[in-house]
Parts: sequence; structure tokens; C-alpha cells
Amino acid sequence: MKLFQITIFILILVGANFAQNKIGFINGYEFYDEKSGIKKLVEAIKMTYEDDFITPQISKRAEELKIEIENLKKLGKSTEIQDVKFNELKEKLNAISESKKKRYTLLVGLIEKQINDKLELFANKNGYKKIFNIVDLEESLLYIEESAFVTNEFIKFCNEEFEKEKVSK
Repeated sequence: MKLFQITIFILILVGANFAQNKIGFINGYEFYDEKSGIKKLVEAIKMTYEDDFITPQISKRAEELKIEIENLKKLGKSTEIQDVKFNELKEKLNAISESKKKRYTLLVGLIEKQINDKLELFANKNGYKKIFNIVDLEESLLYIEESAFVTNEFIKFCNEEFEKEKVSK
């Protein structure tokens, strides 16, 4: 399968070079960098974890359940009671996890889609036939010329576009 991916990728590069179309690469991991990444994305990620209203309540109950389980163990109470408390604890911890996933999807997923739209706009505006995200290609790439990376230019472009949108609202 990897050999097939590599072959297709090489054909794309050769075809693009033959047709004299520009191809660029971005490193999507850099979008999330707190200092040099896409500001709107970084802010959304921070909001996902800082403004979580459900987790503190569930976490508090989870801590109470842990203490109850420990106390039941010390008192030598039935393991059935411990199991009931432990299952409730697992449910609370799962609820925390689901809450964070949902918030992440709602806040960050929307911005990631906007970033993909801006990547298309960036590619068209700058004459790129295709821009590949190495995050998606990592396992099938052997070597990429450093000059083919346009990550920093795209991050700058994306931040400027989001600022324009903010000002126009």
C-alpha cells in the first residue's frame, strides 16, 4: 500500500513539474503553535479547555467517588458497593471525556474547516496547483525540498484573513 502511495505521489510531483505548475507543502502541526501558529485556532483550543463549565462539576463528583471508594475499602465494606461507586466514577470520567470531545469538535472543527477554505484561497491566489499537508502524507514521503514549504506564508495569510473578517463584523 505504501509503495502505491509513494508511486502516486511521485507521479503527481513529476506531472506537476512537467506542466510547470507550482506545488507547495505545509506542515499542519505548525498551525497549532501558540507563538507562531494561526491565532484564531490557538484561541479556540484554549477556550475549549479553559471555558469548560461541565468538567469541574463532574470532576468534583469523581473526586468524591474516589474518596468514597477508598473509605469503603478501609471499612472493609462489600466489594459490590465499591463496584457500584467505581462504575459511577467511570461514567463521570467518560462524561468528562465526551464533553471535551464535543467542545473541541464544535469550536476547533469549525475553525479547521475555515482554515482549509483559506488554504484553497491561498493556493489559488498564489498560483499553486496543489498544496499538500505533510501531516496527511508523513508516512509516504521520502524527502521534500525545504523551499517547497509555504507553511509560514500560509499562516501569515490565514491570520490576516481572519483579522479582516473580525474587522468587517
